[in-house]
Amino acid sequence: MNGQHTYQEITTQPTAWEDALTAFAGIAPTLKASWQALDANQVLFIGCGSTHYLSLAAAALFQQTTGVAARAVPSSELLLFDKTVVADPARTLLVAISRSGTTTETITAVSKFQQQGGAAVWTITCYPESPLAQLSNIVLPTVAAQEQSVAQTRSFASMMIMAQALAA
Repeated sequence: MNGQHTYQEITTQPTAWEDALTAFAGIAPTLKASWQALDANQVLFIGCGSTHYLSLAAAALFQQTTGVAARAVPSSELLLFDKTVVADPARTLLVAISRSGTTTETITAVSKFQQQGGAAVWTITCYPESPLAQLSNIVLPTVAAQEQSVAQTRSFASMMIMAQALAA
C-alpha cells in the first residue's frame, strides 16, 4: 500500500512523544548542570530543510520562555559565514537538530563551531549513535520517532517536543 509507512508513523506519534518526554526527564539533571556550567549568553539552533524550520520555532520559543537570546540559522550559514553568525563562540551554546544525525552540512558546521572554541553542542536527533551525536556534548534522543518514510512527521513532532522541553 502506497503511503503505509507515513500513515503508521502519523498514527504512532503519541507513543513517540511520550518516549521523547521520558528521555528528556532522564537527561534533565545533566542539561541543567551543563547549562549552569556554561558561560553562554546566546543559544544558536541549526538544522537543514525541515529541521531548519523546526530550529526557527525552537529558537523563538526558547528565547520567549527563558529570556536568553536565541536564534536559528540554516546549518550552511554557520558553515559559510561563521563569524557573522557567531561573534563569540565561547559564549554560545549550539543546538543542532537532525533527524538522521548524518546531515553533512550540520556535521561540518558543528565541527567548525567546535574548532573555534564553541561553548558546547547539544543535539536533538532520532539516532543517538549517529556521527552528529558523537560530536555532541549532550544528545537529546527521540529514538521512538525514527522513520522509514521520507516525509518527517513523527520525527519532526517529537524533536519539537524535545526542543519545547529544553525551553521549559
